Amino acid sequence: MQTRSSRRRNKVNHEGGVDPVKVTENLQKVAEDQQNNNHKNHHITDDWTERGRQLFEDAKALLTPRSLSPLGLIPIHKKYRGFIHKYEVPRKLFHVSIGFITLALFNRDVNSATVLPVLIKFLAVVVCTDLMRFKWEWFSNLYIKVLGSLMRESEVEQLNGVVWYLVGLIVVFYFYPTDIAVLSVLLLSWADTTASIFGRAYGHLSIRIGRKSLVGSFAAFVTSTAAAYLWYGVILTRYSNKPGFSAIHGTLAWTPTTSKLPLGYLCVAAGFIGAVSEAIQVYSLDDNLTIPIISAVFMGLLFNFFKI
Repeated sequence: MQTRSSRRRNKVNHEGGVDPVKVTENLQKVAEDQQNNNHKNHHITDDWTERGRQLFEDAKALLTPRSLSPLGLIPIHKKYRGFIHKYEVPRKLFHVSIGFITLALFNRDVNSATVLPVLIKFLAVVVCTDLMRFKWEWFSNLYIKVLGSLMRESEVEQLNGVVWYLVGLIVVFYFYPTDIAVLSVLLLSWADTTASIFGRAYGHLSIRIGRKSLVGSFAAFVTSTAAAYLWYGVILTRYSNKPGFSAIHGTLAWTPTTSKLPLGYLCVAAGFIGAVSEAIQVYSLDDNLTIPIISAVFMGLLFNFFKI
C-alpha cells in the first residue's frame, strides 16, 4: 500500500518531474568528479610547486657566494694551496689594485659619466663569459687555466665575484656624487681586504659574530678611517680647487664649506661605516655588491644630516 508521499513522488516522476533518488546520485557523481578534479589539480599544483622550488634552488646555487672551496676544482689551487687557496694572495692583490686604479683615473679627470659606460660593457662581457663557462666545458677549463688564480673554487659553478663587484660600482657611480662613490670603492677595495687578511690570521683569537671576527672588523675600521682621510683630507683638498673641477666631477657631497661635519669626525664615521658594511651579511648576497652600496647609503645619509 502506497503512502500519500510515495504516490505524490510517483506522480511527479510520471509527469516528468525530478526524481530525488536520481538527484542524489547526480550530486554524488558531481562530488566525486569534483574530488577527482581537485586531486588532479593538487598533483598539477604540486608539480608546479616542485618545479618552482627546484628553479629557486638552482638560482640560489648559482648566485650564492662563499660556498666552501672543495680544493680540487681548480688545479692551481691544489698546487699552491697556501698562497692561492688559503690566503688568496693574487685575488687580494687584484682587489686592492681597484682602489689605486680608481684614484689614478680620478687624477686624470675621468668622471662618472665616462666610467659608467665602460663598467656596463665590462659587466656584459663578464656575464657572457660566465654563461659560456657554464655551457661549454672546454671553455670553462680554458678559463680556469688562465684565471684560476683569481677565482675561488666556489665560483667554478657560480657567477664570478667580479660580476657583483661591477654591479656595486655601477650602482654607486650612477646614484651618488663622485666623492661618495670613490670612497665606497676604497672601502670595498681596501677595508674588505684587510678585514679578510687579519680575520683569517688572527680571528680565532677574538670574538666571532657568525663568520666575522672582531679582529677583522677592527682592521676594516682602521683601514676605512685611513682611506677616508686620504680621500677627503689629502686628495680632494688638493684637487677640488683646480679650475673646472666642478664641471668635470660635479658637486661634492662634502666640503669644509658646505658641511657642519668636521674632517676628523667624518673619517671616524667612515671607519665605523666601513666596518659595519663589511661585517653585515645581507641574506646570501656577495659582499662585493653589498659593501659599496651600504657604504654609499650611510655616507649619503650622514652628509645630508650635517649639510649646511
